Amino acid sequence: MRQRSLSARYEKARRGELVVAAPVGFVKAGDRYEKDPDRRVQEAIKLVFDKVEELGSARQALCWLHEYNLDLPVKADQRRHSLAATELLYHPPDH
Repeated sequence: MRQRSLSARYEKARRGELVVAAPVGFVKAGDRYEKDPDRRVQEAIKLVFDKVEELGSARQALCWLHEYNLDLPVKADQRRHSLAATELLYHPPDH
């Protein structure tokens, strides 16, 4: 079943019909991705990578973020929120 799902996804991509949302911290600009122009989003993403580098692991960075009650940007889920999929919410990081 997984193989059929992957084959269908590859076929959609080949036809140019595969729609993939930009990851948090990036926006789609035409046919390419650029950094999100929102400075708060850029700084939050930079903080995560800096902490992983400083502390040596993603788990330690996650613990640090929880210790200081820092929220990170997440894309709005249209099924749960009445926001557009491109809008960001700020929540504590998940594990």
